[in-house]
Amino acid sequence: MRDLIKRILRESVGLIYESNEDIIQKLRDYNGTSNFINSVKSQIERGLSQRQIDAVKNSLLPEDNWNDINKIIKIKGIELYNDIINSNKKDLFKNKSLVSQPSDDWYNKNLIDLDKFYLKLKNPPEDITEKYNRIKTKLENKEYYGFIEDGNWSILNKFNTNYTLWRKLIDETYINSKLTFLEKINDFFNQKPISEIFPNSKSKFEKLKKENNIDIKTFSLAEKEIIKDINSNSSQKIVDVINKTTGEGNETENKFKKYLGDKDIVDFSSPGNIVDMEFNVDLMVHDPEGWIPIQVKSNKEEAKKCPLLKTGINGIAVYPDDTGIFRKIEN
Repeated sequence: MRDLIKRILRESVGLIYESNEDIIQKLRDYNGTSNFINSVKSQIERGLSQRQIDAVKNSLLPEDNWNDINKIIKIKGIELYNDIINSNKKDLFKNKSLVSQPSDDWYNKNLIDLDKFYLKLKNPPEDITEKYNRIKTKLENKEYYGFIEDGNWSILNKFNTNYTLWRKLIDETYINSKLTFLEKINDFFNQKPISEIFPNSKSKFEKLKKENNIDIKTFSLAEKEIIKDINSNSSQKIVDVINKTTGEGNETENKFKKYLGDKDIVDFSSPGNIVDMEFNVDLMVHDPEGWIPIQVKSNKEEAKKCPLLKTGINGIAVYPDDTGIFRKIEN
């Protein structure tokens, strides 16, 4: 995982560390239709603030570059999620039972769905069989742990890979910062002494640690934002962003199911479904050649990057074109 981050950094660093003069020249040369970029472009002669330049710099990054940045954010988000779930930092949540095990119903449903999925595969590769057996054992032994609400797998578990959320939190944290975006990512996720994260409320945090009988020596700005937001009684950015991105995906999935008509399908898109989470399969559709694993995406670019295509189980990704007709991409 660290090697992947290093490779991505090597390939991306040149595009992100451009000078203000380079960015302004790119802005002058811009001929696109973005209202935001054109609005900033119109103000060049009056002079641009560093904040405007930073915002434009991020907006002007090529799509491939953002893909690499999002990969880094996902990796760091997963590491942070696992750190919170598997350490006593989870005891900082007001709801002490928020991080726990799901209900027996969740385990039973996922055992049934896992078997449905695997038994419908045609000649699955050895690594898929090993993964199936490993996950089945974890389900049978009830070893899953995460954010649980009313016994069910919570939508909060999706914050780990939601780069839209992370980018929003990073932008809000570094509003007037002159750091590059990669520097912001590292600074946001890196572990630091408590005094650096809570410079004005270290004693309050120390009291919280003592009350909960927990020993925490380092913290990150990312963990601070996540725990603060989840503990908030008024507003939850995490839930709002995840609901928005998940809602868009669910809408596309529902359109695809209608598009299939009366075809025989097995649906794995329910919240916390292990087949969806572990194998990136939203549903399986039966056709004359057998059962086809499918992941539904909102657009062609997302479909082309679909992890399912690389698993060797003859899965496909589908997406709606501009006319609403679903197209497929296969490996």
